[in-house]
Amino acid sequence: MKKLFISVLVAAMVLGFGSTAFGAAGSIAPAAFSDIAGHKAEAELTLMAALGIFTGETGLGGAVKPDDPITRAQFCKVVVLAAGRGSTALGLMGLRPTFTDEVPTWAWGYVNVASYMGIIGGYPDGTFKAANPLTYAEAVTMLVRTVRGHLAQISAGLWPYNYLFYAVDNHFTGAVDVGFANLPCTRGDMARLLFATMQVDPLDTKGLADEDGAMLEEGTNLFTGVLDEFGTDWIAIAYDGGGYDLDLGDPVYLSGAKTLADLYYTGVIAVTKNDKAVFVQKTEGNTVSGVFDSIYTDASDDTFLELADGTRVPFVDDVGVILNGDDEKYAHDLMTGDELVINLDGDGNAVAATALRWDLVWFDVGDVYLPGAEDVIVGEVEKSTTSSPTTKISLGDGSFEFGCHCTIHSSPMEIGRTVPVTINGKAAKGDDLAQFDVIKAATFGADGSHGDDIIRVAATRTVAKGVVTGTSTTYPGPRYGVTLKADGVSKTYALDPAYCDMPGTSQLRQYALNAAGELFFPIDFTSANPVVYVTGASTETSGSTTRYFLTADVQGVSQTFEADFNAAELVGHFGVLEVDGATGIVDGWSGISFSSTDWEIVAIGTTSVTMYDGGNYQFVSKPAVYRQLGSAYTFIGLAGLTVGDHIYAATDFSVLVHNDTP
Repeated sequence: MKKLFISVLVAAMVLGFGSTAFGAAGSIAPAAFSDIAGHKAEAELTLMAALGIFTGETGLGGAVKPDDPITRAQFCKVVVLAAGRGSTALGLMGLRPTFTDEVPTWAWGYVNVASYMGIIGGYPDGTFKAANPLTYAEAVTMLVRTVRGHLAQISAGLWPYNYLFYAVDNHFTGAVDVGFANLPCTRGDMARLLFATMQVDPLDTKGLADEDGAMLEEGTNLFTGVLDEFGTDWIAIAYDGGGYDLDLGDPVYLSGAKTLADLYYTGVIAVTKNDKAVFVQKTEGNTVSGVFDSIYTDASDDTFLELADGTRVPFVDDVGVILNGDDEKYAHDLMTGDELVINLDGDGNAVAATALRWDLVWFDVGDVYLPGAEDVIVGEVEKSTTSSPTTKISLGDGSFEFGCHCTIHSSPMEIGRTVPVTINGKAAKGDDLAQFDVIKAATFGADGSHGDDIIRVAATRTVAKGVVTGTSTTYPGPRYGVTLKADGVSKTYALDPAYCDMPGTSQLRQYALNAAGELFFPIDFTSANPVVYVTGASTETSGSTTRYFLTADVQGVSQTFEADFNAAELVGHFGVLEVDGATGIVDGWSGISFSSTDWEIVAIGTTSVTMYDGGNYQFVSKPAVYRQLGSAYTFIGLAGLTVGDHIYAATDFSVLVHNDTP
């Protein structure tokens, strides 16, 4: 049969859609081993893992140590499994091998099968030396003996060279250099040698090849060609004169790619187990990633996909595009701003692409609505339930009232439980979204319909807060900036006046930031907390203007607020701050008092406590808990309490104080 060599390619950028959840047919498996990325044997070791031939000592997903030697006993196991004799080995697990030295019990069945098949014979003194590193000479000898009919073709001569020359000439060794015959064979080279051997045809008694009898046989369990179609649980591979339709296994291991979309219209090898593809490897072509700008045609009428960074990727025929999961799109359907992964053929021409378009917002451009990569603010969030398995979020919430000339589709928006969601780049779920998150969303086919068609959501959850110490306008642009000062540190942020009014200086403001780090949405202040403990007060005087500030402990977090009054008398007291929603300035204060009742803690929950005063029980949910030592108070939270502690409480039980005063 035709000989194939797996080459390791750089994995393409993941767009984050198009794959299914692990555990379903066609799901993409994580890396087979943790330490093979970029290794010359990465693909072959991945294949051996997919076939269940080699899993390493720590199992799939762990380290396999590809440059460490493999022992003689371990090699017996992989050879026997590759030859399809695993069940026979299981039946012989209880029979001690006849060698005179010790063989580990886990290897008894494999060593017995290898011995009975004539793959191994041991040493002249009757030993097997199971733990010894296997040499390249021994590996090649065992592999030649594994494939039926080849042992009879070995010429008489000095071992191991008679085996080595024969193995190289008959494709047992692939691209592995076996010239240093007495060196230990590495695990990576073991996989490469085994993959080559599994493609060697067996011989009949006349020395003629059985062209349909290899362990990996083209058209039977090994398939080569171009991946020209795929679905959630199948792939189609085309070759000159025909094609293969293959069901996908559970799971599927990929090499040279992260998703099936990365393999679209590129050369591949697929290997099946139990008639389902468990391994797909990219064999030709590379990928280019970037943001689409336009289709460019030069003076010679050659066409290119031009990216935002100036890269031009040539193409001959119209490029098939998977746009937001829809595989019925082409290059002319792309729009400026689409995120692309372009698959190239061996000549560097674009043959297919995967595109992601954030299309939640559509803009009015010359009376034509076009989707764009614009953010929106999250309003209310309705979490999913058993009877309603989608998260519902309201959108807009005033973000687009400043002249963006745009339309937001489907508010409230529904997000299914299986939709990939990220928050600040980390995997999350729709139910994890919250008010004032800034989100982008992509829909299937980028057609603007947002019901069950949402395929991906990306959220940014970052708040900038501080006193406005300055604003700026720069050119070309104009571009606007706002400088906020918090805890003595000043930072300038870009601001888009289409969404945020330019604030006045000396105001305490807070904003939700978008993914670009820009001030995106002003968040009104409410009470800093139901109850705070004032720890300090200060003033700043500039000319005839005096500004007042107070610092408060807000359940263990120190925060400074501007006030419209001198707060010096509040230091050392608990109370509620009243904050102007427009300016963020404290303009009122409500102190709280404590009762003299002594309460004993009798039960502590995750967010609550139960107390007893000798006659009555009191259940308190989400209290602020402080410890008093002398005149100082320190926030300790519920974690600082134990059953049996005695506390006193504010009249509304919002604050509990553990008194450590002697």
